Amino acid sequence: MIAVLPPAALGQQAGPDQLAEIVVTAQRVKESIVAVPAAVQAMSGRQLITEGINSLTDLKFDVPGYLPTTGSGYTQIFIRGIGNSIFVGADPSVATYVDGVPRIYGSMVDQLIDVQRVEVLKGAQGGLYGRNATGGVVNIITRQPDVTAFGADALLDYGEYDSLRAAGYLNLPINDKVALSVAVERDSHSPYIRNISTDRAPYTAAMFPGGSILGTAQQTADFFNSGVDPSDGYDDQSLSAADAKLLIKPVDDFKLTFAGDYAIKTDSGGGQIYQGDPAYNQATLVGLLQLFTGANPQLPPGFLRGPDGKFTTSMGLPTPVNLIDYGMSSTAEWNAPGVDVTSISAYRYQQTYFFTDLGADTVPVESVTVHNFKHFFYQELRAVSSGPGPFHYLGGVTFLKDYFTGNTQAYVLNPLYTAPLTHVLTFVRNYSAYAQVGYDFTQRLNLTASGRYIRETNQTGFTQPVSSSASTVETSFDPSATLSYKLGDGNAYARWARGFKAGGVNPVASPSVFPQPSDGSIFGPEHVDTYEVGYRRSLVHQQAQFTADVFYNDYTGLQVSAHAQPQYEAQIVEAIVNAGSARTWGAEETLEARVARGLTLGINAGYLNAKYLNFSIVNNPVLADFNLDNSTMINSPKWQLGMTATLEEPLTDRLDLVANVLESYVGGVLYGPSGNPGVLPVPAGSPYWLTNLRVGVETADGRYALSLFANNLFDRAYITQGTSSGALGDQYVWGDPRVVGGEVTARF
Repeated sequence: MIAVLPPAALGQQAGPDQLAEIVVTAQRVKESIVAVPAAVQAMSGRQLITEGINSLTDLKFDVPGYLPTTGSGYTQIFIRGIGNSIFVGADPSVATYVDGVPRIYGSMVDQLIDVQRVEVLKGAQGGLYGRNATGGVVNIITRQPDVTAFGADALLDYGEYDSLRAAGYLNLPINDKVALSVAVERDSHSPYIRNISTDRAPYTAAMFPGGSILGTAQQTADFFNSGVDPSDGYDDQSLSAADAKLLIKPVDDFKLTFAGDYAIKTDSGGGQIYQGDPAYNQATLVGLLQLFTGANPQLPPGFLRGPDGKFTTSMGLPTPVNLIDYGMSSTAEWNAPGVDVTSISAYRYQQTYFFTDLGADTVPVESVTVHNFKHFFYQELRAVSSGPGPFHYLGGVTFLKDYFTGNTQAYVLNPLYTAPLTHVLTFVRNYSAYAQVGYDFTQRLNLTASGRYIRETNQTGFTQPVSSSASTVETSFDPSATLSYKLGDGNAYARWARGFKAGGVNPVASPSVFPQPSDGSIFGPEHVDTYEVGYRRSLVHQQAQFTADVFYNDYTGLQVSAHAQPQYEAQIVEAIVNAGSARTWGAEETLEARVARGLTLGINAGYLNAKYLNFSIVNNPVLADFNLDNSTMINSPKWQLGMTATLEEPLTDRLDLVANVLESYVGGVLYGPSGNPGVLPVPAGSPYWLTNLRVGVETADGRYALSLFANNLFDRAYITQGTSSGALGDQYVWGDPRVVGGEVTARF
């Protein structure tokens, strides 16, 4: 559950007319957010609850330049245009950490569970965070056990679509040296998206006047109908999660924290599809029927249907997504004289399964199952100076050992043709060492430089469809340099940093399928150089905070998905290649102000100009051609805007009125190269505004609260993701409709 903490738990106690100070650890040391010389944005647990932000996806409403895509159990985060929509086979371009432990897979639990605060770092972060931080870092800090006082809280909300969220938290001091904390959460809702095509026998004998190799026309129709199994709706969810922590603090300057968590999630998040061009897909279907059966189908116009209005789809198959994710860690922290030493040891396991139709149509055209098993061990040892300066340093070493086993199977005109099973085993080892040194030239002027050396090996073996293997060895040195100048309660800075994202071997397509492995099986690393100038400051005696930055990213070796030519669709579910180069530049600002006692207003805005400089595939023997040179990058809206208003006004001596309005705008988005011949980028996703509203009452001591909420208040239809499935056309993923409900919270 999202934590609700008083301002004092986050930083210095704020007065009634002041903003609460937030202390962050974005630079691996504790410091006020206004003192950080980098583009970082942080949100407390209380702020997230107040604004109705419950997931990593929802953070886009508050963080300019941040735009994730979700589907089939995967959350892929884009920051300032840097990211990818490769759901299986490549790592994310934005690193996610929970309490210092990396979550290295794109498949993850999207919900924010037991969170004290979330920090979003923008721009390349390779020096301090290592691999897969080319776009930035999402740093999630959960609540930690406390030996000083008992604490507990609970949250229950219920709304439309049978949406339920129930969460509880307990902090139990066992004695003055040991404490235990436990958090549990249960989230569920029925389908948000209605399926208008629930006919389980859409094929008829009249559609096959010439008969086929499958028998009579009626036998042919019956055969294809046997593969149709539509659901009544899509985008439902069931999540159960728990975590526990044990704190042992034998002396004041040393503590040891053991943590464990478990989550199981099922949904149909890959099925809320808005089909881009059903007529085009129907022509593809006719061609496949002719190719595979020899029949002469005469499918009537509109046989494959598009959606009927907003928040509807037309799908012929279920799209189950199952995710099991758990792990354990131990964190030892020693505050030695002049230096703080931290050791983090962690193990995580994950199992994912999804089944979806890549054609996303009324009948199954090309469907695929992906079943993966993953686990990794991670170790980090870090030392950070704690003296007054003028020298400041930190450094450390990390080790990662990752195992991946996957099974992928594709079906054409299910149940007609089943492609050979792809079974893969991947073993990754990553070693890195990093250091950062800062020097205070004066009390205000500081220069800080960092660097990290990374070595990563990838060994991949395929046992099916044929025995084959591939391996890669990559090394990278990722430096950064920041010049900062203190300005009272704030600073101005100039920063350059480099980020590295590891390459690898595509686990859903064997190298044996490609004439050359580089055609879509083995792919190289990507690199980003970030150049940034920024300013942040607390204003008017801590009644306002303002940040602004301008940036330029030089992006090379982009890892992107590509699609096979029609005759290879069944063997190559997804190819992964390296694009040549791209660049992004833009500006962002945030302003938050306590304009009156109890009333806080905020505004954030981001402008982004993102273009591929060199991104094309021409004359590849197995992949479809396209050319996006000098075109806008995917998932890179030119404008993002957010506005918030939060009110806390006494009604009586015992009750306060609490209210929040969040208004968010996302500009037009391109989603990728189209599968339609002769068409390059797919049509732009329409810009959209969303409004979240929350109104309620809270006891003056903050212990109990009752509120009503409406997410997407005006029920605006919008698209959150787009994909291209090669010859099968383009699809778009609906966002969530309006959900109105009520919430009760209690804190003890």
